[in-house]
Amino acid sequence: MTAPGNGVIARYHCGMAMNVRLPEELDAQLDRLAREQGVSKHALLIEGVQDVLKKHNRKRMVQEALADVDDRYGDVVARLAET
Repeated sequence: MTAPGNGVIARYHCGMAMNVRLPEELDAQLDRLAREQGVSKHALLIEGVQDVLKKHNRKRMVQEALADVDDRYGDVVARLAET
């Protein structure tokens, strides 16, 4: 499969290349899990990064929603707390 117009194999241009240096024990755990699940370590690392980003984005959305609620109803909540 080649990229249109340039004859270069497309799979070599599907993302950014990155070297990851892991402590030996973490690499061994990653290797075991990859073998158990029948996937590559690369696939597990991508899945892990995606999970971290989802968690971060959810946390940010909740914080933004709480800030919006505080902006809109903070005075009401403060008055209710006084009663």
